[in-house]
Amino acid sequence: MFHDVGPEFVRDKLGRPEYQIIDVRTPEEYIRYHIPSSLLVPLPYIFELIDLLDQKKLPIVVCEHGARSSRVCYELGLTHNLGYNMIGGMNEWMRRGYIYETGIDELGMRWAKFLKERGIIK
Repeated sequence: MFHDVGPEFVRDKLGRPEYQIIDVRTPEEYIRYHIPSSLLVPLPYIFELIDLLDQKKLPIVVCEHGARSSRVCYELGLTHNLGYNMIGGMNEWMRRGYIYETGIDELGMRWAKFLKERGIIK
């Protein structure tokens, strides 16, 4: 079961090893700004990339406004026992002035490497 949580909940979980922040936005959106240590898993590939999710960690799913992450949480709820959807998305995170990073990093590229290894993209 997934629960809706606000950005303050997510901010309080940053750096805690039992949580994994999953960003389901596009790579372009991720490059503009993202939560530190968040893993980019673009929505169109979420089910091809399910193996990237650490089954030992509680997923916190984020997008730009909360709609895409809500959809993902509904679908993931069928296979995960518990997780969180950040309502308001990155739009609300940025409005509150919380810490963020820009550009692409290893966690932002892992999805593409994984899909290339599986022959899904070139």
